[in-house]
Amino acid sequence: MFEKHYEEYAEKMWRYAVKITGDPVLSRDILPDAFVKLMEHAHTLGQPHENQLSSYILITVKHLCLPYIKLDGITVSIPSANMPAM
Repeated sequence: MFEKHYEEYAEKMWRYAVKITGDPVLSRDILPDAFVKLMEHAHTLGQPHENQLSSYILITVKHLCLPYIKLDGITVSIPSANMPAM
């Protein structure tokens, strides 16, 4: 299950993380953490609709990016997760 979702969402997640952090390498490192969170909370998600899963994943990515922004003292507005479909 998670391999399919990783393949499906990894590029979208990475692009969103780069928009937030401005750092492609850091953004690539955040992806596995987002999927660990997804696996940890899979039992609470049930069988979400595809749009719900996409939103959950992108919100998770955003939350994982925030500490890095605070550590660098950068003030940015968080881009919307509304990204074009892949």
